[in-house]
Amino acid sequence: MRLCTQMQWKLVQAVCLTGGVCMQGFVGSAKASIDSVDAACEQVGNSRRLQDVLRAVLAVGNALNTGTARASADGVKLDSLMKLADVKVLSQCPFCGM
Repeated sequence: MRLCTQMQWKLVQAVCLTGGVCMQGFVGSAKASIDSVDAACEQVGNSRRLQDVLRAVLAVGNALNTGTARASADGVKLDSLMKLADVKVLSQCPFCGM
């Protein structure tokens, strides 16, 4: 009986140690991922080019919406940026000077 109890205890210790090692690995991996996302967010927030592009998108959107309630927007929603891919540009635009 005592041998079974000791074996069970050793098994519990082994599982706990393994779980602890796995948990430490998970925490380390999660911290690395969070640090990567944090660094990416900082780069996006400090990107002068991205700010210029967003400023241009906002200006074009406000110009296209002149005369409507949406003409004086202060910002751009991220989901509306995805719609920019659907915008078509005419290469022979008579009003664009091309």
